[in-house]
Amino acid sequence: MRLRNSCKPARKYILYFALALFSLEQTWFFSDVFPFSDRVDTALRLIYFLAIAVVFLLQDYSPKMYLAYGLLGAACVLMRLGSGLMFWVYSVITILALRQEDISDVFRFLRWCLTISLLILTLAFAVKYFQGQRQFIEIDNVGRRRVRLGFLHANSLSTYFFNLMLLWVWEKYESIGPRAIAGLLLTTVAMYLLTDSRTAFLCEMLLCLMIVLAKYGRK
Repeated sequence: MRLRNSCKPARKYILYFALALFSLEQTWFFSDVFPFSDRVDTALRLIYFLAIAVVFLLQDYSPKMYLAYGLLGAACVLMRLGSGLMFWVYSVITILALRQEDISDVFRFLRWCLTISLLILTLAFAVKYFQGQRQFIEIDNVGRRRVRLGFLHANSLSTYFFNLMLLWVWEKYESIGPRAIAGLLLTTVAMYLLTDSRTAFLCEMLLCLMIVLAKYGRK
C-alpha cells in the first residue's frame, strides 16, 4: 500500500504521458499533412500500451482484481486478433488504468492535448495551403463543398470537434448557462457549414438538447 501511494505522482506523470502520446497518434493518424507510416503508428501504440500497463500495475488493486482485470485485458487482445479492431483493446485497457484516477482531471488534460494537437495540425495545414499544396474548400465525389483542415476526411474533423465538445461539457457542466449553450449551438452550426457532416451535426445538436433538458427541463 505504501509503495503504491509513494508511486502515485509517478503514476500520474506516466498516465499523462500516455494520454499526450495517444492524442498525438490519433491526430496524426487521421491527418494528411504529416508523414505517417504503419511502423510509426505501431511504435506509438506500443509505447502507449506499455505506459498504460505501468499505470495499471501501479493502481491500488487487490491480487484478485489484478487477476480479473488481467483476464479481461487478455480477452480483449484475443478479440483484437480475431476481429482486427483496436477499439476494444484501447477502451478496456485504458478504462482499467483510469478506474481509480480523478476522471475530471484526466478529461481536462486530454482536452488540452487534443486541442494542442489540433492547433499543430491546423498550422501545418495553413503552411501547405499558403504553399499552394492544399485547398481550403474541396468538392467531394457527390458535389458537396467541404473543409478538412488537414484531416483525411471532413467527417474526421467534425468527429474530432465533437469529442472536444464532449470533454468540454464534462469539465464545465456545472457552470454551463444560456450563453455557453448558445456558444455550443453557434459552433455546431459553424462546424456543419464547414464540413457538411450530418451525423456529427445531429449528435452535437442532440448533446445541446440534452444539456438544455438536464439544466432547465425540471424548472
